[in-house]
Amino acid sequence: MYQCINLDLEMSYLEVVKEEGEQQQSILATSRNVLKKPVDTLAMTPAEGGRINVIERKLYFTLMWFAQRQGWQIGQESFQAPLAEVLKKMNYNSRNMKLIREALTSMTTTAIAWQSPTAGEGSNWGVSGMIAHAEIMSNRSGSKLEWSYSPKVRTEILNPFPFARGSLEVQDLLKTHAGLALYDIVTRYLSSATGLTPRRNWEWWRPVLTGNWNSVNSVLEFKVFNRDYVKKAINEINSKTTVDVELITYKAGAKVVDLQFRASRKKNYKPPLQNVNTESGLKEIGRAIALGITQKQAELFFDEHGENTLSKGLDVLAERIAKPGLRSVEKPKQYLEKVLENHPTDAQTGALIDKQKEQAREKQKRIELLEQYRANRLQAAWELYQESNDSDKTFLVEQFVMQVLDKGPESTKRLYEQKGFQATSVRSLMKTSLAEHYFGEGWKTPNDDVLFRFALNFIKTEDSGKQ
Repeated sequence: MYQCINLDLEMSYLEVVKEEGEQQQSILATSRNVLKKPVDTLAMTPAEGGRINVIERKLYFTLMWFAQRQGWQIGQESFQAPLAEVLKKMNYNSRNMKLIREALTSMTTTAIAWQSPTAGEGSNWGVSGMIAHAEIMSNRSGSKLEWSYSPKVRTEILNPFPFARGSLEVQDLLKTHAGLALYDIVTRYLSSATGLTPRRNWEWWRPVLTGNWNSVNSVLEFKVFNRDYVKKAINEINSKTTVDVELITYKAGAKVVDLQFRASRKKNYKPPLQNVNTESGLKEIGRAIALGITQKQAELFFDEHGENTLSKGLDVLAERIAKPGLRSVEKPKQYLEKVLENHPTDAQTGALIDKQKEQAREKQKRIELLEQYRANRLQAAWELYQESNDSDKTFLVEQFVMQVLDKGPESTKRLYEQKGFQATSVRSLMKTSLAEHYFGEGWKTPNDDVLFRFALNFIKTEDSGKQ
């Protein structure tokens, strides 16, 4: 029997408690329509023998959207939502509930390797199921879907950082797994100066886009993968979304080795006003344009935040612009975006936003440095292992098998038995195990002094490499 949990969308943080030596705290709910996709979910791939189909991918991010709207309280074990609302949000119009049940079963049993397209970015989730459990509970008033996440990834699901902004609406437009996966990745880099994704070996892209581990055996040649998945995904995105995608190939001789994608917004694209269907809504779009926001951006804000929140945000922007004695608002779009993200409630929000911007920049710098530090420690641990004698290596491998593989998914253990550390996901787990062995359990959370010294050495190393 599962406990029904009444979640308050306006809950505040509860007190911090200790549980098994780790600090935990409640996670705020969000009432915004935006979906924050953890970067580790963008290029997720199934472990050996597994697959992720398009229904599972859509359902996974739909459940994430509901979970982020509900937040989490200490002691809470699961999330719930009316099944009809979940299906409506993912635009599932079929009456075939067998597909949904099969998808939920697969999401709990299929081991997934989580990874960001950018090397060294993310939180090293390792390998786990998409969700920890799922149950459809029916009674006279209707059916509810209950689901949960493993404690290791729950915080990253509900309050991810870094994250990629997403929208469930695109799931209505794209019908293939390859199209959805590629769209998630390219839009992550859409706002960068080049619009380029990381450059990766084409075999890295294969399970990411196909969602099928078995494609490693069935799609052996690049031309087959390009024909059946890459080109179709690009055509689907270019024809149905506001984004244009271009494939860039890198060759060694006549052989294609690496792939990269360039994304850009369509020129002169005017998004439809399909969600602005009231006179008051059109009025708010007009107000935004008068305050220096483009019609396109105003409509996107309307879609993302809703009419009421947009109206309040425009009130704050208008008041800030009208205030005498203050610097002019040079970038009203960025100002309004930050206002909407922070749910303004009074006229002093502008000053608060400036402070929060600075705090966010400092937080981002520290997170980037922390990720560089962790990547450095993982590589150092691997190099120490490689330099060890045979008896030490044997001990470390046996420790890894007992403490990690024997306690994890059976598919990961099979993958290790077949490919050893040649398998990327297994090697990643081994590096983490080695880092804990060499540097202790707290290696992921260095204090400020350790980070500072690492930063100095990191800068010196970069400078010497440029000379």
